[in-house]
Amino acid sequence: MSQEAAQESPQDASPEPDQESAPGSSPGPNPGSSPEPSHDPAQESAQESAQEPAQGTAPPKPRSAARKSAADMLRTMAVILAAVALLVFLVPRPSSVPRADVDVASAAQAAERKLGMPVLSPVPAGWTVTSAYVREDTGNLPSWTINYLTTTGRYAALVQAAGWSERWQSSLTHGGTEQTPVTSGGRTWTHYLKSERDLTSLLVRTGRGRDEKSLLILAKGGGLPEAEVLATAIAGQGEAGDGPGTGS
Repeated sequence: MSQEAAQESPQDASPEPDQESAPGSSPGPNPGSSPEPSHDPAQESAQESAQEPAQGTAPPKPRSAARKSAADMLRTMAVILAAVALLVFLVPRPSSVPRADVDVASAAQAAERKLGMPVLSPVPAGWTVTSAYVREDTGNLPSWTINYLTTTGRYAALVQAAGWSERWQSSLTHGGTEQTPVTSGGRTWTHYLKSERDLTSLLVRTGRGRDEKSLLILAKGGGLPEAEVLATAIAGQGEAGDGPGTGS
């Protein structure tokens, strides 16, 4: 017995290690394995939120798509402008606004009653009467006035008054300076020129005192040639319609 006891190894006498850990104790690290990384739930949630697009916002358009939209818009506008230009070119338009016909004869009769003297109403060939009336803003001297548009598209006028005054003459001739007299249509006219306004004036005065009468021709832009056209037309009406008569 003593010999059997002596043959027992120390290993048989040592206690066997427990296979299960005691409750509440954590197992030690495994020498042959690497440590597992730690996980932070708050950090993972922030990363996921950054990776996901915000709700309710569309992803930005690619730059190429924006350029394509701008190019399409410009092409559309170009087509519309071309269509409008074509319509403007094709639709006929009057070159000028038609003027209403002026009843010179009726206006002349009314002027004779108002002024108490016969008046002239010549219309040179190709000229257009734009207005005919008694003008009262010429130096307090009422004046029978016919305004014309000449064949060259310029302004001309005939003005008659029962009397004369320096203020009346200056307001109509714009202070034109006297030139060499002009004989035209059987009359000798006093010639005035306001070069700054390109205004030519021809004046005939007859009578004296209460019987004095004035006849004035104005030509703006047409110069002396168009003034003489009107002087010739006045002579064509004869003595019957010639209120001022001949003289200077």
